[in-house]
Amino acid sequence: MNKKLAKFFPPGYPRIKNNIAWLAAVEAVVLIVGIATYGFRYRSGFGPNNLRFSGTIYTFNDCIHGAFTLYWFYLLVCMVLAIVLRTYFTRRSNSDYIMRRLEKGSEMTRRWLAVPLITAVLGLALCIIAILFMRLHYQLATPPQYMPENGPVDFVRAFFSSVFRSVSRGTAGW
Repeated sequence: MNKKLAKFFPPGYPRIKNNIAWLAAVEAVVLIVGIATYGFRYRSGFGPNNLRFSGTIYTFNDCIHGAFTLYWFYLLVCMVLAIVLRTYFTRRSNSDYIMRRLEKGSEMTRRWLAVPLITAVLGLALCIIAILFMRLHYQLATPPQYMPENGPVDFVRAFFSSVFRSVSRGTAGW
């Protein structure tokens, strides 16, 4: 496995498995926090006190609002990894020399940018899949008499907290 991953990292880079493990751990935390946020909001919106007063529960978009805001931290971790990999190239003159002698000039850039970019896109895809599973849970677990009018899933709202939403509307939420 190390040989397959080595073609995406700088030559001789010693921490391939550690970097992959850290990225996977941070993405797992993002997913767990997002799912827990949705679960907490779903249960609090479906509580007996809320049903007694309003007769409906929160919409799905209200339940996932800001649940994956922590994804932006994951993107920051991916950017830091890209900087670390690029620094590894520039600090190791031997690997820099080897990379400049390759037939493809883009190989050097691909080696330090591929893993952070692939993991960032993969992390976004996992968050979107989690949102779709949450939507499925919402549709199956909510009794029809309490089901509010649901529009399309607002994926953007899931990745931004209420501060960004209120600023975009022109009203300060704080």
